[in-house]
Amino acid sequence: MAIQFEIPVSQATLSIVSRIDRFRGDWTANPGVSPERLERMREAARIQSLRDDLKARLLDAIEEVRLNGAASPRHPGNLNLSFGYVDGARLLLDLCERVSVSSGSACSSAEAGPSYVLEAMGVPKDWSAASIRFGVGRHTTAAEVESVAGAVIETVEHLRERSPLWARRASGKPVDW
Repeated sequence: MAIQFEIPVSQATLSIVSRIDRFRGDWTANPGVSPERLERMREAARIQSLRDDLKARLLDAIEEVRLNGAASPRHPGNLNLSFGYVDGARLLLDLCERVSVSSGSACSSAEAGPSYVLEAMGVPKDWSAASIRFGVGRHTTAAEVESVAGAVIETVEHLRERSPLWARRASGKPVDW
């Protein structure tokens, strides 16, 4: 089974990782890579898969969503999305009642306002203000990803039902927000 990484790794490492399941713990099959390193690589691939599942669920179900940052390379457990036509503060407050998320980078998660990191990346302030940072980690399960996706979809739909900007967009009128 081939495993794809979105992080820079050598071709030799990719070859090793793609054959992890065939090793069956046979350390002598590849003396250049420790079993602990192989396990970390397997865990990174699992986390990345969960992150990609969350991203796909949200992008498929919600209109006007932007991925912040490069699609690749990217940390396997990081996902930052902006949701158009919603009040970012309300989105964060409503989501925090159900899931653990933040609006900015980890180093500024306690600060209010748009992320200076997203601003430096050129993300418009309207989009930055409605951004959510999701973290996927070693203890995250597929069921939790499904639950979080459902909560985000439901919350965004609820907020857009009350959004005059979304109503204006839906009517075909130009929106300058």
